[in-house]
Amino acid sequence: MLHRCMPLLAFLIVARIVDGGTVVTADMLNARSFGVGRSQITLSAKSEYELLSYNISSAGTQATITHWWITGGPLGNWTPGPTATIADYAVWRFYVDGESTASVQLQTSQAAFVGNADPSAPWDNDFFGKNSAYGGWHIDVPVPFLKSIRVTLQLPPWAADNIAFAMVRGVENLPATIGAFTLPPNARLVASVQNASLPPLQFHDLIVIPAGTPGLMLGAMIDMTLYGKFAGNTNSLEGCWHAYEPPTATYPGWLLGTGAEDYPESAYYFNAGPYRGPTSGLTVWNISAELSRISFYKLHHRDPVFFRDGFRFSWRNGDVSDPATGQKCTSINGNVVGVPTAANVTTLVYAYTW
Repeated sequence: MLHRCMPLLAFLIVARIVDGGTVVTADMLNARSFGVGRSQITLSAKSEYELLSYNISSAGTQATITHWWITGGPLGNWTPGPTATIADYAVWRFYVDGESTASVQLQTSQAAFVGNADPSAPWDNDFFGKNSAYGGWHIDVPVPFLKSIRVTLQLPPWAADNIAFAMVRGVENLPATIGAFTLPPNARLVASVQNASLPPLQFHDLIVIPAGTPGLMLGAMIDMTLYGKFAGNTNSLEGCWHAYEPPTATYPGWLLGTGAEDYPESAYYFNAGPYRGPTSGLTVWNISAELSRISFYKLHHRDPVFFRDGFRFSWRNGDVSDPATGQKCTSINGNVVGVPTAANVTTLVYAYTW
């Protein structure tokens, strides 16, 4: 049964302490929590399972999904350590305000900014985490809406039917917040998933927001597979990160990273190894001579990236230095740094527009 909490009494304050000590309070008399939990549901690749269908009440003017969680049965046999479960691969869909096609559609591990469905645990931050060796994923990326929300789960085409446990919760009359910033009521979550095969020195756009659209970028994740004779050198990580406003702005735009690993707040080819922090992380680092897997993320709730006239965010597979200055990231043509290799990438960017 869908749970709806009674309006809060005057002495109960709905508040959340966010970075910087800002207190965000909902309307004490009109705020109302809602949500649902399901135990031992059967998920299938053949159809969507409707987990939640919710319409804002007559007293509501806006609402925000604040929490989604899932665990499930194993893929194969249980093992003593972290084990892949069907929950890692389940696909969440969020149909906002009567959409016929879900504007947000994400695999669980991908939604938590983890590449290759890596089951390592436990770890946690402000927006997602995994606190069990077997599933136990939670995502707290806000999904705001004005009228209604419908949330479904489905397995990928290759998966056999399996058991899952899932929950989703939200609050009416609570605006979405990112760090110390309260988003406007008409804010919408954009989850841009892109897949690409990149030859060396190819640029890859992770997200393109049309000109004239304001908003902010919450964060980005890249999951890359480097392959070929020199994949083990990981020189593709020399690639720089470029932000453009408007999206048609000319190269080099605004540099958000002078190398792949610089953007998620590391350096020197991630030489300290994997980490999962509150604002950045390296979740996968499997390096071999001819096939390397790397996945990392960066969050901007403490380091806001706002835009007013659309936005484009791009990464290059490897890079060059300017022959005149020796600097990277400033020239499309120049001296190739190292020997970058071909890469298959899956990327996800969370942004909000209004």
